[in-house]
Amino acid sequence: MLSRAKFGTPYRVKGNSMEPALMDGHQVLATPLRPGGSPLLRGALIVLRHPVIGDQVFIKRVVGLPGEHLRIDDDKVYVDDFLLDEPYLLKEAGIAVSHRARRETARLWITDDDEYFVLGDRRSDSQDSRSFGPVPRQCILGRVWLRCWPPVAWGLIGVPRVKS
Repeated sequence: MLSRAKFGTPYRVKGNSMEPALMDGHQVLATPLRPGGSPLLRGALIVLRHPVIGDQVFIKRVVGLPGEHLRIDDDKVYVDDFLLDEPYLLKEAGIAVSHRARRETARLWITDDDEYFVLGDRRSDSQDSRSFGPVPRQCILGRVWLRCWPPVAWGLIGVPRVKS
């Protein structure tokens, strides 16, 4: 129990929605968010309870912060009308792609003061805020900081510099 309090809670990645950052079967450690603690940063990987079906746990990336307007149009994410640079997505001929995401008609979401908009990196195969909406902070179990299994994939997981 002491090690969990000190290092975080282990979680196993199920599925391929976070490729290429996390692969099916990888194990990660996540530190819990503290009440009144520092806010999550855009680009952070988090573990969350499904906001509707509470017994499902997902690992996703924070794309939208509290109080923002998000629009997804032609596979591109706009935050408050600025195109979001997503360096964690695969690059193909200099263009960010997420495994040839399915084309969506433009959709708009507005996050509340305690909500985050989360997406999988492999957008064509991810159940995320596009289907269940913004995630209340109380549904976020922790921020992923370490990939600990398999040993060849071991490493710290930082927050990429994301420009919007």
